[in-house]
Amino acid sequence: MVILVNAWQWVGFPMLLFSAALASIPDEYADAARVDGASSWQAFRHVTLPLLAPAIGTVSVLTFVGNFNVFGLVYAMGGSTGNPAGATDVLGLLFYRTAFQSGGVNGIGQSSALAVLMFVFIFGTSVAATRYLRRYARSLT
Repeated sequence: MVILVNAWQWVGFPMLLFSAALASIPDEYADAARVDGASSWQAFRHVTLPLLAPAIGTVSVLTFVGNFNVFGLVYAMGGSTGNPAGATDVLGLLFYRTAFQSGGVNGIGQSSALAVLMFVFIFGTSVAATRYLRRYARSLT
């Protein structure tokens, strides 16, 4: 259920980006591909998809980052323990339990260390994905 609610909550933003990217592609490109004898699939694969690559990259990276920040939704649906039986447990809930429910003095420090590790992972993955997707988009044109 958490996946369905999260997908429904965020489906509008990618649709908006893809719609804007599709609207920015001139019709002349598809017409030229058809004149050259390309099928609909070939026109999409060799003309439209390369022009959509920046939007696909943006949506992919923002979705990746956004899915790590799903604490509020999971907390509202399953509580701080990740109910039922820890099935909805995410890193944000682990930070929360470590910082505020562990009962120890070191809870805030451990939670901060977890947050820094998560930041390093997300930042590194996002930079690597952005570089790869930019290189891929340049190779398509």
